[in-house]
Amino acid sequence: MGIFSMLNRPAGTVYPRPEEGYEPILQEHGIEIVETFEDEGVSGVDPVEKRPEFFRMQNMVQAGVHNQRGVTCVLCYDISRWGRFRDPLDSIAYMQEFKRAGLPIYFTDDKYVKFAADTRQAANGILMVLGSMEATGYSEERSKLTTRGLNSAAEDGYWTGGQAPYGMVRVLLDKDGNPTCVLGDGEQKAVKEQRVKLAPGPVEQVRVVQEIFDLK
Repeated sequence: MGIFSMLNRPAGTVYPRPEEGYEPILQEHGIEIVETFEDEGVSGVDPVEKRPEFFRMQNMVQAGVHNQRGVTCVLCYDISRWGRFRDPLDSIAYMQEFKRAGLPIYFTDDKYVKFAADTRQAANGILMVLGSMEATGYSEERSKLTTRGLNSAAEDGYWTGGQAPYGMVRVLLDKDGNPTCVLGDGEQKAVKEQRVKLAPGPVEQVRVVQEIFDLK
């Protein structure tokens, strides 16, 4: 049977290409990957409209392209790769939409749902919802930890991202807090232990800022 394959890759993470991770299942079930949809660097919590490959796959299914190409299922690594929707029921709703079109979603390495599990069975349906809820909770917890870390860095006087304000420059500090260089536009720190602080920039810009604050 032919399949569509969905792989979501959050920025900064690396997963094997679908055909590499799926090889045992492909051979066991005589599956041929027809097309792969890969949202690389896109968060699974983003709406489908902001996940171009997922959106493209959905549009193809709605147009019946899968019937023309003999596609019989969608293969996905696990539920979190399908999407970490803010409402876990949205994840289930999209699965049901594809299933009604004749394309069940099969997970190859999910800790709750076995490959080609029959979701009509109560136990599998409950596990599917549980997995979707866990995927959502994971993203929310990561978001809280990230926000907490940024707030802590800002309270310590470090610049947490974005372009430097007018009249300032971004200075890169080593792990001991010693200045190493001024970061140019688009440049970022490359080592976790490094930090960035703001410092006065070009003299003419600093003068302009001082004159603004001197205005009565």
